[in-house]
Amino acid sequence: MEPHEIKTNYNQGSDKKQTDSLKPHEYGNVLAGLIVLVVGSLLLARQAGVELPHWLFTWQMLVIAIGIFSGAKHGFRDWGWLIPVTVGGIFLAGEFVEDFSVRQYWPIIVIVVGLTMIFNASKKNSKCRNW
Repeated sequence: MEPHEIKTNYNQGSDKKQTDSLKPHEYGNVLAGLIVLVVGSLLLARQAGVELPHWLFTWQMLVIAIGIFSGAKHGFRDWGWLIPVTVGGIFLAGEFVEDFSVRQYWPIIVIVVGLTMIFNASKKNSKCRNW
């Protein structure tokens, strides 16, 4: 076999591997497509007369869906996706828990966000020092 034939065969094999797996931006597109498909199916079901919970089509669920999409797109590696999920969940909790008011918990939420920022900054700082 001549050297150019080996190179050609090797490249063909590596091209196959690249086309079989999804690239990160393609994964995000597939995930977004699935979310749109689910939302469209739910809207069609509601239009057909299927009884769905009223909270399913609220801004809180939209915020939660955005958080889950963001987390899934990045493999749930970072904590950033938890912020919209938590905010949406807290505001949605009023639908399920009687006498629940977000106003009571805002100071605690602000404290937790501050602590998270401090601990994440110190964790990143310690990685830089060890580097």
